[in-house]
Amino acid sequence: MRPSIRRADFLQKELESGLKKDGQMKRARFTEEQIIAVLKEHEAGAKTADLARRHGISEATIYNWKAKFCLRGQAAEGPGG
Repeated sequence: MRPSIRRADFLQKELESGLKKDGQMKRARFTEEQIIAVLKEHEAGAKTADLARRHGISEATIYNWKAKFCLRGQAAEGPGG
């Protein structure tokens, strides 16, 4: 029975890594609208560490979102705003 316990531990760790049993990545936790709301809070002056703690994400995630969504927004607006 010992090997089956190890297999269960392995499967649990695999699931915790973000993979489903079928090998697919799990769905994103935040919609684009939620991400944009967090970024608006950041632009309004909220501290990155406070936002990260409140929403259960890392500070790096906020900076990654900012890089991804700010570039998308600037390209959509075009020159002159």
